[in-house]
Amino acid sequence: MLSTLPTAHAPRIARVAAPPTFAARSGAQQLRATLLASPRTIAPKWLYDARGCVLYEAITELPEYHLPRVERAILGRHQPEMLRLLPHGAELIDIGSGDGLKARRWLDAGIVCRYIGVDIAEDWLSEALRRGQARYPQVQFDGVVTDLNWGLQLPLAREGNRPRIFWYPGSSIGNFEPVAATALLAQMRALMQPGDALVLAVDGPVEPARMVRAYDDAAGVTAAFNLNVLNVVNRELGADFDPAGFRHRAVFNADASRIEMHLVATRAQSVDLGAGRTLSLTAGEHIVTEHSYKHSAERALRLLRDAGFNGVQRFDIEGEAYGVYVAGIDHAKP
Repeated sequence: MLSTLPTAHAPRIARVAAPPTFAARSGAQQLRATLLASPRTIAPKWLYDARGCVLYEAITELPEYHLPRVERAILGRHQPEMLRLLPHGAELIDIGSGDGLKARRWLDAGIVCRYIGVDIAEDWLSEALRRGQARYPQVQFDGVVTDLNWGLQLPLAREGNRPRIFWYPGSSIGNFEPVAATALLAQMRALMQPGDALVLAVDGPVEPARMVRAYDDAAGVTAAFNLNVLNVVNRELGADFDPAGFRHRAVFNADASRIEMHLVATRAQSVDLGAGRTLSLTAGEHIVTEHSYKHSAERALRLLRDAGFNGVQRFDIEGEAYGVYVAGIDHAKP
């Protein structure tokens, strides 16, 4: 039976301040520095302004973007087994929560008494909490606004010493370099106590052409998503990027086992980055906007074990490299 909070309250949002190593430079200064570095990069977090969030949601429905469908198929087939491994009456920590829709599977199962969404986009998070509270009035909804590149912090304390389920779907762990991914998982592990669990989705390598199509669809939605980041940079820096002077490119780097998203200059150009700095690009030169690592089952298990997890179980379906992992310290009994 679902446990409810003794006293309901409106959703609360906690905001995590940048740690000293990041706070020393403003977001604009960091963004400008990465554009002037080698290789030239724009951190993926800048992809998710209001328009970027809308475009990303459209990407998840594209026929080429197979990841969400495979994840849903795995969860649909194996959820009863997973529920036997997960604590009930739990707080669900939805990491990179976005619109919160992926968490509904666990909310509908009746094992969650409190939902904590964790996301960098406060407007998106606030709307997700509002909708969630209306749909599940018996569940408490709260949120944390933070940048996972700063590490995972949860300033909202447990209520009633309830167990927690850390839910990290969408293979978003693949957006971190392997060392950083292990560090992030280790931070989750450090926040857990016996009886807590982690449910982690990890995409694996498949046929290269299929992977590239997932990040470079025929309708050009992913291209629009990627190019939109230049509008974000213009707003943040007072820069004068012309998105028409770039094209989207997705490539699979087999040596690193990752998809790379680039913005490729179609002509030589000079871009004013503000603060008296100029970026000069030659035709064909590119800016990296995202890496998406594809971890085999062996690599994914190594990430979890290196982060200190045990009792790891992998769930998948035939013919797909995607896996959903349930890991913990000690699994609680239902």
